[in-house]
This record gives sequence, structure tokens and C-alpha cells, in this order.
Amino acid sequence: MTQIKFKKSQAGTFYRLLVNVKAKGRKTRAVAKFNKLIGIKLDELVEDEKNLIAQYYQVGDDGNPLKNDDGKEIKLENANIDEYHNDWQELHDEDVVIDLTEYQPYLEFLISALLDWDQDLNGVDAIIYDELLDLLESIETEDAE
Repeated sequence: MTQIKFKKSQAGTFYRLLVNVKAKGRKTRAVAKFNKLIGIKLDELVEDEKNLIAQYYQVGDDGNPLKNDDGKEIKLENANIDEYHNDWQELHDEDVVIDLTEYQPYLEFLISALLDWDQDLNGVDAIIYDELLDLLESIETEDAE
């Protein structure tokens, strides 16, 4: 079984990078299918964040903390914000595992699309690009063995 594993905190960064990838034909399809898989994990993270926020703050219908007249978030009674920050960090440090068994035929096209992508990247985007390619290439190498 082919799997990909990364930190929850990377789901959003990988997703945002992939929506900007320009490719053609099979490569476009590979990028779109992979980004759907990442998007599912990103949606799960957002839901987990909302649940966590609701344990420490009064929340509105959108799941975000309500604010008082001074613009400060309204904590729940006895809420420990240091504990909230620790729980937030733990949530983002959790591993995400995606089964790529059905995606396997597209993996080489995804890697090729990223390698052929003609976009100048620097700073954080370049680091995210490198991390994603390292991750994908390690899967390709494991499958070849």
C-alpha cells in the first residue's frame, strides 16, 4: 500500500502551492486529483480547529471566536489559553496519512508537473515546493524498490 505522510500543518501550504501549478493533459489531471486528496485533509484540519476553538472560546455560527467591544476574543469561563495554544500546536503537529493506492497511476505525472512547472519561486514557496517534491520522490523511490 502506497501512502504519503506529513504534518497537518503542511496540508494548507501544499494545497495553496498546488492550486497555482500550471500543467497540461495528464499532468493537470494528476495535480487536480492529488490536490483533492490534500483538500480533504485540509477540511478535516479546519473542522478540528473549530472544535478546539469551541472548547476555549465563545464561538459564532462560523466557528470563529466571538469578540467583545474591545475586539478581544471572548474566552469561556475557566479557559486556560496556554493550554489552548499547546493543544493547537499538538493538532498541527499530528501526522496526516493519505492512502495513494488508487492514485498510484498519477504519481509520476504529478512529479513531472511539479518539475516542469515554469514558475519562479522563492522564500517560503520554494521551501514548500522542495518539501512536497522530496515527499513525492521518496514514495516513488520506495515503490521502485
